[in-house]
Amino acid sequence: MLNFPEVPLENNRAARDLREVVVKRKISPGPRTPDGVQAWEVFFTVLTTCTKQGAYQLPPLTDLVRAHAAPT
Repeated sequence: MLNFPEVPLENNRAARDLREVVVKRKISPGPRTPDGVQAWEVFFTVLTTCTKQGAYQLPPLTDLVRAHAAPT
């Protein structure tokens, strides 16, 4: 019998949260200074929080460039 039935039995949510960080770490040499390590951790924490809250929805870069480009 479970003491906390509201807690899921799997940890896929935690694994999904770490996936982007792990992929980035595999393709990048990573931070080189202690300040870089802290910035890296803060960035991915903010990124994960924004994604979970649905606030991480940006328009395509081409739309942003066109919107800010001077008319010719």
